[in-house]
Amino acid sequence: MGVVQSYPAQHVLLRQGDRGETVHVLLKGVVKVSAVAENGTETLLGRRVCGDIVGEMAVFLDTERTATVVTCGPVVTEMINGSEFRRYVETHAEAGVALYQMSGDRLLSSVQRRLESAGNDVPTRVARALRDIAQQDLSSGAARSGIEVRMTQAELAAQVSAKEGTVQKALRELEAKGMVRRGRGRVMIVDSAGLRNLTGDRSAPMVGEGRR
Repeated sequence: MGVVQSYPAQHVLLRQGDRGETVHVLLKGVVKVSAVAENGTETLLGRRVCGDIVGEMAVFLDTERTATVVTCGPVVTEMINGSEFRRYVETHAEAGVALYQMSGDRLLSSVQRRLESAGNDVPTRVARALRDIAQQDLSSGAARSGIEVRMTQAELAAQVSAKEGTVQKALRELEAKGMVRRGRGRVMIVDSAGLRNLTGDRSAPMVGEGRR
């Protein structure tokens, strides 16, 4: 239906304010979604991985894009013309159901983040965000070795709704406990089980948990 294209890291796939004329299906890699408020404050809205779709909202609403999408590393997508994508969804019920489920999952994730921000301290929110992001990357195939989260401390602060200085302190505490190791633009999870216990998560171990 579309054209498969490759993009380097830090490439702007979609820009806030542009008209919604295309949709991207992520075939490989990770992208981040952010938006800038009128006062200039940038907010990280989330990350999308292999199998996700970006750009569909502006296409269906026939409006300007409300967020910017930037590649976190090498990314491959199938770029689809907006009108063709819309016609396909309108004539294939299963595609419409899949989009509905995807939108529901994103809304649920947003609500959960807000609840966690209100009910947990910053170290717990940071630990949970790191685990969730790493699990998402590992499950999608975006992470191939180790349990590494490629995200700046400023982006992590936006993710957990906290000040960057407070997040830096939380990361230092987690590093002192041997749970993570900080790097430039990334955090390596060293003790995934420890993070899981810290957050009170009783679910099954992460994909790749236990590797060093």
